[in-house]
Amino acid sequence: MVRKFIQAVLPAVIKPLHSLWNQMIGFVYLVIAAIALRPTYVRYRKVSGGEGDISDLAAMICGAVFVLAGVGFGLHGFLRARKISRS
Repeated sequence: MVRKFIQAVLPAVIKPLHSLWNQMIGFVYLVIAAIALRPTYVRYRKVSGGEGDISDLAAMICGAVFVLAGVGFGLHGFLRARKISRS
């Protein structure tokens, strides 16, 4: 009897928790990307204005890659949560 109860209730509890976990991870990645966006933009302005050197260019490129990766992982988390909730 307990086994049947666990088999019936456990999937109904785990599925929303799994979806919520993916949404939280997606949100964290998007927040980290948003935080890194300002320093990357400042470096871009410095490099495009002709004031920056090669280290500023490298920092700008690394920051842009970091921001794009964060946005990508964040969106992937939300899309995965949507897929889980629809299944």
